[in-house]
Amino acid sequence: MICCRHFKALARKNFINWYRTPICSFLEIVFPALLMYIIVILRNKIGRTTAVDEAGMFEKKYPIFPGLKWENNQWA
Repeated sequence: MICCRHFKALARKNFINWYRTPICSFLEIVFPALLMYIIVILRNKIGRTTAVDEAGMFEKKYPIFPGLKWENNQWA
């Protein structure tokens, strides 16, 4: 029951803050949506390229642990 009182008080406080600053409240909603829209546009305009083809990735055998070395077709 105490949790509900805390939630109600916090919700009331947040509503009062949003009500007192309508421009800031509007921008809190618009800016993230605008940013995502810009990212989608940029992602569609930039071409997709891969640095290494799939066969080339398998030829490069990197160790999972920094101290390992590739010797005799196995990690040592």
